[in-house]
Amino acid sequence: MPEVHAGTPNRMRTARRGGDSGRDARLHRVRRLDWRFLLPDPVFGHVAMLGDDDPELVQALRATSPALALLDLNWQFPTGQEPRFDLVVLRSCDPADAVRAGALRGPGGSLYWEIERCRDRRSPRTWFGNGPLRIAAIRARLEALGFGGIGFHWHRPDFATAVEIIPLGDDGSLGYVLGGRSRRLGGRTKRALGRLLRRAGMLERLIPCMSVVATRSPAGTEVV
Repeated sequence: MPEVHAGTPNRMRTARRGGDSGRDARLHRVRRLDWRFLLPDPVFGHVAMLGDDDPELVQALRATSPALALLDLNWQFPTGQEPRFDLVVLRSCDPADAVRAGALRGPGGSLYWEIERCRDRRSPRTWFGNGPLRIAAIRARLEALGFGGIGFHWHRPDFATAVEIIPLGDDGSLGYVLGGRSRRLGGRTKRALGRLLRRAGMLERLIPCMSVVATRSPAGTEVV
């Protein structure tokens, strides 16, 4: 009997730790999809994912979508037989991939695009290059594909562990993130610098993780 009593609490503690680990994993998967609330409908339908590999994102989508298709960016379907999806998830730094992804969205479908910059920040190209990935260029490309409702967001600190998703078109939100509510000179200076960088098109080049959300325009307004 003493051995049974001595061992039981240990087994119970192990079970609780295992349970906590499972709950933590489920919570992490749910948090990985916090961006779904940026969509017109946060409840997923048929989803396609393309681009850079992200096992955690795949697991999260698989757990919350009734149907998930993992497609290669070089997919080819017979003309007129391309599948259509309610949501297309793209992870890529190549704007041309947005054209391929956009072709898969169905009526009323949405595009969620993660752009993760992994270049050397010391390179001058990080500061002065990257034209195709500038917000204005992305917006023009998506509008040409028939998308509307286009929004850009900064995931801080990154996509996997984001604790903040900040709209890049909102000076107030950016100012709060960069300088807080401080009325001191340092806080005011940071907020002013953030506004200046955004309006000059520089802030978007410094953000390591930026997402794009776009919804399909009403029927009859798309450019083919």
